[in-house]
Amino acid sequence: LSDEEWARKLYKKAEDTAEDSSDLHSLVESLCVKLGDQEWARKVYLKAESLAKDSNDFCGLADSLCVKLRDKEWARKLYERAEEKAVESFEFRWLADSLCEKLDDKEWAKKLYEKAEDKAQVYYEFRWLAKSLHEHLADEKWANEVNQKSESLSPHLE
Repeated sequence: LSDEEWARKLYKKAEDTAEDSSDLHSLVESLCVKLGDQEWARKVYLKAESLAKDSNDFCGLADSLCVKLRDKEWARKLYERAEEKAVESFEFRWLADSLCEKLDDKEWAKKLYEKAEDKAQVYYEFRWLAKSLHEHLADEKWANEVNQKSESLSPHLE
């Protein structure tokens, strides 16, 4: 067998034995990079989407779609699903970061950063959020306000 034929057989076996969305997500990355087979990759993305359970699954798939297939329309739909599934502060922040980086949608991201702030409870959530606000929105005022919340909750060594 040629290397490509052998790889295809291995990838098919991996597809057939995948147990969850993350297994398929890893596979689709290889299909795109190693084989350049976007048609097969698209089918595997669909399977991965059907197995996705939480915000991180949907966001990871959407990020990958933007990069590997450059399908921002499909990615946007998965980002919407990720938002529906998000619960924790970090999930909203990660999603907002992705929207800034992959779709350059700062308006939608801003709404999600607001949700992340509302959900934040401990100092490091506020600290990471402040960093994201600074890096992705260049909103120094908001970043400083969030950072002050972080400092008020920060454990101090005595």
